Amino acid sequence: MYREDNDTRGLLEEIGGYIKERHLADNARHGGVNWRTYVQRRAHSIKTAIRKLRPTILQAARLPSGGGRRGRKPSLSLDQKVTILLIMQLVGTSSRGMVYMLVMFSSISGVYISYKMIERFYSDGQVHQALLRLRDLMIANAASV
Repeated sequence: MYREDNDTRGLLEEIGGYIKERHLADNARHGGVNWRTYVQRRAHSIKTAIRKLRPTILQAARLPSGGGRRGRKPSLSLDQKVTILLIMQLVGTSSRGMVYMLVMFSSISGVYISYKMIERFYSDGQVHQALLRLRDLMIANAASV
């Protein structure tokens, strides 16, 4: 399934804006900010937002049953791919910057991720569909609150 990178990138920006508005709004910068504590608070709020959204991400990444996938098993699950893209969006880093962070932690996880692998997430039809479902679930959850 072909998806343009711009469609996925735009969708990711929309979701990121929604998360920032709903979960990171209290982290607005004020004059005379102590940058050390600002960065610590920002990192903590992103971690908390991802943790709160984890059940919704898992629900959005649930694949419909049927039609098994052929070939080699992917090194990352769909929910991991979506989470990586969301963290990239919230942190405001590039694919290369994210790879540098992931390489640091690859010795713990045992999964080695390249720049090209992250770039391929943008054109992955399953990732795009999961992001669409995530956006719809987030809107539905906001409407029910």
